[in-house]
Amino acid sequence: HLFFIQNTKFSVGIFSLVFASMAVMYNDANEVLENGFFQGYDGVVILIVLIQVKIQLYNTYKKYEE
Repeated sequence: HLFFIQNTKFSVGIFSLVFASMAVMYNDANEVLENGFFQGYDGVVILIVLIQVKIQLYNTYKKYEE
């Protein structure tokens, strides 16, 4: 049961990543190629993203640990 849920989330994530990447390249290809994908990100943004990832991973493993 746990493997199926994680596999489904992974499949949906890959599907979303493909279409999001296509949208970024369609709309902002020049900017991404010149300045990189993470242009404009600063330390605060990176910290917030890392905190959200850590919380989500903690909650996921806590939920299925039982």
